[in-house]
Amino acid sequence: MIIKWSYTDRNFRQGKFKDRYDKPCSILKSGLAMENCIWLGRDKPTGVQMHLTQEDAAELAKILIYFAGTGELPEQVLEKTPQRNKQ
Repeated sequence: MIIKWSYTDRNFRQGKFKDRYDKPCSILKSGLAMENCIWLGRDKPTGVQMHLTQEDAAELAKILIYFAGTGELPEQVLEKTPQRNKQ
């Protein structure tokens, strides 16, 4: 996956990329003033992005790292990063 990094007109960092089905997606720093958040998801249809807090992102990161290493989703709550499955 190639992520093209840039800044929005409001000077927020954003990354644009395409998913497995070649659909445009993005990760974007949120302008929320009271909490650090990001937007993540497909660009169209509008309104399908997730608004994630740092805590949300940390929990999802554990799952994504597990999937990247094993090709599976975890069966239980993850406390630490798993070892990569060597196939």
